[in-house]
Formats: sequence, structure tokens, C-alpha cells
Amino acid sequence: MSLYRSLLGPDFDQLVLQLQEFHELNFCAVGSLTVIHNPNSLAKIVVWLTRLPMKGSNLKTTVEVLAINNRETWTRRIGKSKLVSKQSIRNGQLVERFGPMTIRFLTIVKDGGLVYQSDQTRLFGLPVPKFARLSITTSTMPSRAGWVVLVQIHFGKFGTICQYEGEMQLV
Repeated sequence: MSLYRSLLGPDFDQLVLQLQEFHELNFCAVGSLTVIHNPNSLAKIVVWLTRLPMKGSNLKTTVEVLAINNRETWTRRIGKSKLVSKQSIRNGQLVERFGPMTIRFLTIVKDGGLVYQSDQTRLFGLPVPKFARLSITTSTMPSRAGWVVLVQIHFGKFGTICQYEGEMQLV
């Protein structure tokens, strides 16, 4: 059973077919994303430290997933940026690890798509206080060719420090 089928249970069948196939059979998608950054100096530092994608319009994007034993390694190439994470399930929630940072997500199926909201962040295994952690909201909603992705990353009083959005489809 795939990681996302295990995570979502019966709700997995409510995802549109393209998302079901991506999360269970194909594990590879291509598309184009536009990345914007908050121009604030501190926001730029946070973007750099967390290795978020470089800004740009209509950046060629690939997402490849390697699934082994209910764990997945996600490799996202957005323009010249590369973002690698590892996903697993802990206590019924999606957990994504980016180097020393681990983020726990609440996930729900909505209108055939999937919505993620970060719930907790740990750095080197220690909880990050709410005022100092990244808050991430992601949606993957159905489109004609595949799905539209919207990722918004907020940091404290600076609001959205990075956002990327665009359309993806199965390879």
C-alpha cells in the first residue's frame, strides 16, 4: 500500500485519478511553476537558509518520488533549484523532513485535490516555538491536464516569504 493511501485511508479514492496515479503508480510529474519571494531582507535570509526555490516565472519543474517501505524521497527541481525531502507517516500524520528540519502536516482531501497545513516544526529534533517556525499551506487541486499546485510559506510577522504556483501533470 502506498504512503498516501495509508495516510488518507478511504479518502484516497476521492482524489482525482491523476493524483491517485501520481501517489500510487507513477511518482513523476512535470510542469511549470512561478516562484515569488517577499522582498524583505529577513525574508530573503530565511528563504536562503531554508534553501527554498529561487524566484522566477514559468520555471520548468519536475517532481520525482522514490517510494521504499512506506517512506518516500521527493526530489523537486524548480528552475535551477533542487529541493529534496523525505516523507513518512507518524501518528496518522504526514511528516516531511528537510535536512535537520521536520514538519508535521494535517492533510485533507477537498474537491478531488489534497490540502496540507503544517502543524508542528522541529529543528534537530527540538520543537520550534510558533513565533519562529515556518507555516506552510499547500494545495493540489484538479485541472484539465493534471493539477494546480499552490505552496505558501509564511514566517512570523513577515507573512508569506515564498510562494510557488503552477500546473503539473503526469509524465
